[in-house]
Amino acid sequence: FNDKFVLPLVNEFEDTQPKKPLMGQKRPLHERHIETVTEPLRVPFWRRWGSKQCQEPVLPSWANPQEDYVMSAPMPGKNTIVFTAKRKSSTWSFLMFGFLVAGLLTYWHLTVSLQMILTETEAMMAVRNQINIKLRSAEKDVRMLSREVAATEAIFQKRKDEKAQLQAREAAAAIADKEKAEKSLVDAQQHVSSGNHQTVSLRETVQRYSRQTVLSKYGDGRHLVEVDLEFPDGDEGPSSFVMELAPLEKMPHSVHVFLDMVSNQLWDGCSFVMNAMHVIKAAPLPYNDASGTEKARAFVEKGLNGPSFKEYTSEYPHKRYTVGFAGGNSPSFYINTEDNTEIHAGDSAFGRIISGFEAVKRLEASPTQNGIWFRDRIGIKRVALL
Repeated sequence: FNDKFVLPLVNEFEDTQPKKPLMGQKRPLHERHIETVTEPLRVPFWRRWGSKQCQEPVLPSWANPQEDYVMSAPMPGKNTIVFTAKRKSSTWSFLMFGFLVAGLLTYWHLTVSLQMILTETEAMMAVRNQINIKLRSAEKDVRMLSREVAATEAIFQKRKDEKAQLQAREAAAAIADKEKAEKSLVDAQQHVSSGNHQTVSLRETVQRYSRQTVLSKYGDGRHLVEVDLEFPDGDEGPSSFVMELAPLEKMPHSVHVFLDMVSNQLWDGCSFVMNAMHVIKAAPLPYNDASGTEKARAFVEKGLNGPSFKEYTSEYPHKRYTVGFAGGNSPSFYINTEDNTEIHAGDSAFGRIISGFEAVKRLEASPTQNGIWFRDRIGIKRVALL
C-alpha cells in the first residue's frame, strides 16, 4: 500500500458505537483506534469503506468523535482501521423519566392529602374543644341544679315534718275529746234524722196537694203542651214541638208548677238562651224589646218562680228529649239533647218531647257565641195546653 491509502474498516457484526468520553475530557492517544499494518489486511468479514481503493473515506461526525486527535492526512506507509457503531434508542431513559414523573406526582398527591388531613384534624380538635367547654358548662349547671333540688327537698321535708307534728297534736286533742265528740255526733245525727223526717213529711204533703190540684184544674189522663218558636233568621221551617208531662204518680209537684206557668201564659214572649253541656235552656228573658225585669217579676208575683224542692225519681230519668227544671229557685227549664241520666241525677224531670223533633234539631243547630250562648235568642211565641 502506498501513502495515499487509508483503510478504515467497519465491523458489521459487533457494536460499533464508540464510547464517548465525558464532556470536557479528551481520550489519550494510546486509546485511539488506530492500528498500523505493514501488510495488506485481508479479513473475510471486513469490508472497505468507500467504493474505490484510492478514495479517501469521509465519515460522519458522530462516527469519529475524537476529531481533535485524528490526523487530517493519512500517515505514509500505514493503514488505519476505525471502528464505528450505530446509535441505539434511549428506552431506559424514557422509563427513568416516567418513573421520575410518577414519583413527583405521587409525592404531590401525598403532600396534598396530608395537608387536608391536617386541616380536618385541626377542625376536629376545635370542635372537641367546644364540646369540652359545653360539657363543663353543663356539669356546672347540673351541680347547681342538684344543690337547688337538695334545698327544695329539705324545705318540703321540713314542711312535711311540721304537718305531721300538727296532725299528731290534733289527733291527740281529738282522742282527748273523743267522748265529747261522740256525744255531739249522736246529737247531730238525731237532729238531722228529725229534720229529714220532717222534710220528707212536708214533701209528701206538698205532692199530695199538687196532685189533687192538677186533677181538679186540669183533669186526669195525659197532659200535652205545645211550644211555638220564632227563629231570628226568619226562614221558614219547623218551629213547634209538643211535650207530654210526666205521670202524676211520679212527679206531681213539678207537673203542677209547670201547668200553672203555662195556664198563666208566663212563658209567652220568653226565649231559649243557651245550648251547652247537652242541654238547651229556656229562661224568663224576652226575645223582643220587652223588659227582662217585668218577665221575672211576673213569675214571682204568681208564686211560680220554680218548684218548692227538687222532686226526683229514678223511674223518670233524664233521657234524651226529656224536659226538666234547672233548679236553684228559678223557673228556667231545659231540653236534654243527650242521655243525661247520671249527670242530672237529682234534678226534676217533668216531661218529654213526643213530636216536633225537627224543630228541636233546628233549635240545637242555631249559632252560638263561644259554644254556650245563642248568638240571637230564639223566641217562645206561645206555650199552650192541648
